[in-house]
Amino acid sequence: MDRLPQEVALEILSRLPLLSLVQSKSVCRAWRTFIQDQLLNDPSFILQIMGHCIQKQLYFGDLSSDPNDENVMMIAKKLTIPTLLSFHLVSSCNGLLLLSATHPSFELCIYNPFTRDYVELPKRSHHAGVLGFGFDPTTKKYKVVEISYKRTTHLYFRRRVVRFGMRPASQTAASSVEIHILTVSSNTWRNLGSFPFRFVLQKSQVLVNGKLHWRATTNLIMSFDLATEQFKEVPSPDFIASNRRIHALVVLRGCLSAVSFDDDNEELEIWVMKEYDVKESWVKQFSIGAYVPKILQPNYQCHSSNDPRFHSRKKWIQVLCLLKSGGLLLQYRNKALFVYDPHCRTFQDVEVPREEIPRCLRTVVHVASLNWIGT
Repeated sequence: MDRLPQEVALEILSRLPLLSLVQSKSVCRAWRTFIQDQLLNDPSFILQIMGHCIQKQLYFGDLSSDPNDENVMMIAKKLTIPTLLSFHLVSSCNGLLLLSATHPSFELCIYNPFTRDYVELPKRSHHAGVLGFGFDPTTKKYKVVEISYKRTTHLYFRRRVVRFGMRPASQTAASSVEIHILTVSSNTWRNLGSFPFRFVLQKSQVLVNGKLHWRATTNLIMSFDLATEQFKEVPSPDFIASNRRIHALVVLRGCLSAVSFDDDNEELEIWVMKEYDVKESWVKQFSIGAYVPKILQPNYQCHSSNDPRFHSRKKWIQVLCLLKSGGLLLQYRNKALFVYDPHCRTFQDVEVPREEIPRCLRTVVHVASLNWIGT
């Protein structure tokens, strides 16, 4: 190994999947240094099959491409998981997974897919809500944040009798928003008080600079500092003043990024905040045209460009990550993966082993901390 040129050694190691890289750390000091290079490999992925009776299986996925072939494949390996009745894959941080589980003794757990160990988290006394999972760099501890909505209904009766089993004549509903946090080494959830915003969907949560970020219903970006445990509004891109809106948040090479669209334009735009928390640093990095992966195209051949289902396709695209090749990995309707080349403005489908993963799948970008795994 010492006799090989550095670029040759890096080329060899860059072709290894993450599990093999972890095992290779102990070969020698030079390999350990190379492997800890963040740019060595593309991220790996955790895949969960979605369905009514198949919530008990996870797959570890790696992208693989042949230099002599244009095809890109997702190599999937079934993971051994804890004995749970069913579970939902929430998020990933430093190689650890947060699972929302159905189990007699706990509701949430943190699972290490490499060592197969898991930590049961204490049950919650508050209402379940939007979850966030991250690492506090100041205390070196993991934290779970939950924004819960306690629904309160006020009834107003008109001049008629409301019988048992019937709806009231009129009712209004409001939600009280509360923030709860758990330090993983603790056994107690702490109530941080109320919060004036509602957040949109679990998938909008991203971790940048030690802060969790969500997209609020008011089209704002809100951050939660895991060290200070305080919320703050993050400056939004300039397109917020127009008719465009934030569709989702994503991390691209360590930068907070926003995916946006408007109803009159088929293109998705991706804006990247080059310098964190600086409004002027937002730049439009990518514009992505309409595309439907080949495996799903038969379902759309009968739709014209005037069909509303045609124009809603952009809402079904999830931006996963930026690959080392410069391409963007995207997912369509939780059913198909494809890569967009921003230089050539072309699309390339990713082959997924359908004999093992035949249905819809949830994909979470899995960036493991190689300093932590296997130590």
